[in-house]
Amino acid sequence: LAGMAGLQRIGDKLIPAKFSYSVPPEAISQHRIPGTSEHKASFRSDLTASTSVDIWGFGYLGVQVLTGKPIVPWDVTKEIEFDHSSLMDIMHWNDFNLETVRQDLMNVAVPQPLIQLIVGCLHPDPSQRPSAHDLLENVAWREIRSTNKSNSPGSSNRG
Repeated sequence: LAGMAGLQRIGDKLIPAKFSYSVPPEAISQHRIPGTSEHKASFRSDLTASTSVDIWGFGYLGVQVLTGKPIVPWDVTKEIEFDHSSLMDIMHWNDFNLETVRQDLMNVAVPQPLIQLIVGCLHPDPSQRPSAHDLLENVAWREIRSTNKSNSPGSSNRG
């Protein structure tokens, strides 16, 4: 059923075309262009589907939805696999990039627990990203629900 729906099961070989722009760092490798000193980035062929890839995708989506911009500037005139500069930016994703994301989210008044969650999802080391369970049980969701309840039309917090 998953195959018919175009989904990938955990442990199956990951199909890079499924990424679109939410490609995680571990899915990219660097190769020297033969006969030159230049390097290019490409998708790894030995990566398997895992929840950490999905968690990265959630973080990527969160940043884009909340800030209105991607985590790296993609060249939309190129197919993703030919945008070597942006792929290299993702491949070399680090703490500086996480701090930039944190700042971007703060600039649009995202609540701190949600910032921490999204930044955690974008950790360069897949083993350091939250699990799916941790993602779903995160305090950020309770805080958002309580904020929504206190701002709802029927609440007693009227100004």
